[in-house]
This record gives sequence, structure tokens and C-alpha cells, in this order.
Amino acid sequence: MSAADAVTVAVDVEVAPDVAFDVFTRELDAWWGHGPRFRFLAPHGGRLTLEPGVGGRLLHVQDERVFVVGHVEAWEPPRRLALTWRLASFTPPQTTRVEVRFEWWGDLLTAARRHIEGRRLPARKDAP
Repeated sequence: MSAADAVTVAVDVEVAPDVAFDVFTRELDAWWGHGPRFRFLAPHGGRLTLEPGVGGRLLHVQDERVFVVGHVEAWEPPRRLALTWRLASFTPPQTTRVEVRFEWWGDLLTAARRHIEGRRLPARKDAP
């Protein structure tokens, strides 16, 4: 992976790490992008939910249909979350990895999200 394959976004928040981790994981759909670049199915609505814990599934729920679009690889409250994610247009071995670290920076908590685009990881046997 080269630096060109990754995007890092950092956000400072004035809450404790455990609160930030909880909100970030429980309210995933509130911050995850909407539209064709971020949602599994047209018309790109629906809701994303995350099952807690390593091996938990990232689910896209739309019109009573449920699609597994990723899996939790690291669940380390309140410090770190890593998960895979994919769109319907991805080739079978293609996955994107999202890693979020919650770290203190002075008096603020920084939630830094590293989104690694197009990284080819070995396909999971239960991947969609």
C-alpha cells in the first residue's frame, strides 16, 4: 500500500474516549456517507448498522433486505476500531479497510479515521 492509497481524516471532539467510541459505533449511519459511493444498493438509501466485537458484521439494511458489506477486524473500546467495507461493484477480493483511532491531543479527543481505498485483501469465505 502506498500513501496514495489512503485517506486520513481527523476530528476533534470534547468528550471522553468511551463516549466517542460508543457514539461512533452505535450511530454509524449518521456519519457514514450517503449516495452511490457509500451505499451498497441503489437508490443508495437504507441504513448501516454495526454488530459489536471482532467478527461483527457491517450491515446495509434497505427495504427489509439485509446485506453484509463488511466485518469488524479490531474492536478495542475506547481506543480503536477497524473494519472492512465493500460495494456491490467491487471484485470478489477487493475490500476497503477503515480504521479509527481515538486519541487525546491536548485537552481534546481526536478521532482519526484512516480510509484505505481499493486495498486488496484476501476475500473472506463469508464475504458477500
